Amino acid sequence: MRLENIIHYTKEYIILGIWIAALLAVVFCIGYFIIYRLIMKGQKKPSKRFVFLTALSFCYMVVILGAVFLNRGSDYGSYILHPFYSYKKAWYEWSMPGCLHITLNIGLFIPFGFLLPVWSEKLRKFWKVAGIGLLSTFTIEMIQFFTNRGIFDVDDLINNIIGVLIGYGLSMIWIGLLHKKDIPFGRIIMYLAPTLVTVATFATIFMGHWIQDLGNLASTNSYVVNMKPIILQSQVHFDSEPGTAMVYKTPKATKEEAEAFASMLFEHIGTRIDRNENDIYDKGSLFYAENRKQSVWVNDVGFTYNFTDFSMFDDGVEVVTDADEGTIRMAIAKFGIQVTDRAEFHYNDTNNEYIFETNMIEQDGFFLKGTLSCQYYSDRTIKKLDNAISIYEPYKEYEVISEAEAFSKLEKGQFKWSVLNKPTGTLKVTDVSLQYELDSKGYYQPVYAFTVIFNGNDFVITISAIK
Repeated sequence: MRLENIIHYTKEYIILGIWIAALLAVVFCIGYFIIYRLIMKGQKKPSKRFVFLTALSFCYMVVILGAVFLNRGSDYGSYILHPFYSYKKAWYEWSMPGCLHITLNIGLFIPFGFLLPVWSEKLRKFWKVAGIGLLSTFTIEMIQFFTNRGIFDVDDLINNIIGVLIGYGLSMIWIGLLHKKDIPFGRIIMYLAPTLVTVATFATIFMGHWIQDLGNLASTNSYVVNMKPIILQSQVHFDSEPGTAMVYKTPKATKEEAEAFASMLFEHIGTRIDRNENDIYDKGSLFYAENRKQSVWVNDVGFTYNFTDFSMFDDGVEVVTDADEGTIRMAIAKFGIQVTDRAEFHYNDTNNEYIFETNMIEQDGFFLKGTLSCQYYSDRTIKKLDNAISIYEPYKEYEVISEAEAFSKLEKGQFKWSVLNKPTGTLKVTDVSLQYELDSKGYYQPVYAFTVIFNGNDFVITISAIK
């Protein structure tokens, strides 16, 4: 979920909470002033502090309930019981959504920990606030699981409790300042410890990624797969000799470079970029032409892009399925694209796409790898184009483990498993090869790709080859 969406939903829930609070305030006034004061002759008056805290707490609860139960699909109903799985996953994938998921689960419960000590002096004990926070977030996770409105995630419990403790510490300092109490320095540090540790942890993570030589591989496992219920089979001979392999570097576009490229591409086809319609994401950017009939998505890493001309949906325009290579080359030349003559050309009748494929083709000291696919239409234009051909330059040679060592990691469950719950069945390895995978810094790292069959389904498991 994008940050803009999060802000939008938060505002939406706050407004909803205010409206409901206002409605309850009307009901309360009727009950209090008419029934209690006028009819029953009651004399007790609620304090302004009580009214304010009640309204604030109610709005907060609406935000919490909306965040954890609304705007979710009804097909979750799963669980993740691996502590710090989300942290490892966000680290290896190095993605903004993963980081936001963690920080939001912490941030959502900071007000919870803050409000409890404000409500009552009896709730100013650490263990009481921590216990109430744990019980509350555990209840939410169980409701999500049994109602299929989310995933029961141990990390959510951890993050929510961190948020509660941060809020508790800040609240206790605020209460002390409000009542002009002298708080010992050691106690202040204790109150701030959850905040300081959390900030230091995130700072260390970002610093660690910045100073390390290569980036992270999204295919790295975030937990060890339990191999006991899995029958592992293989008839492949694995080489036991380690070796070396080259790591390659691909360009990484800044947001300004991506916008300049989109502007140039639109100019090639006779239109201009609409600078008011830019959507900037953590791993790429989406740009529209002035008439909004064309769009281009530019990936930051690799500087690859996807172009779409929405006139493909107009009446009288049809996909051409029998064009030759020369015709397609002339059509993509209008975008300023020149594909090397050594690229393999073929037509994919499943997607009605013409494809140019390169596999580490050397050109001027660089290497080209990837595919360019496009759809050609009866008005002699390309209306859908996916240029995933990246330029790679040799970076450094690294020592790599052997195929046998990589298979040993597979035997131990040290690989990424796409299924959330415990896998059971037969996993058969049919092939292994040294391939390459793009990491979070734009380096092209060697990995061992194991082609496997699991319960009749074919897929690939990759394991990092670098020692």
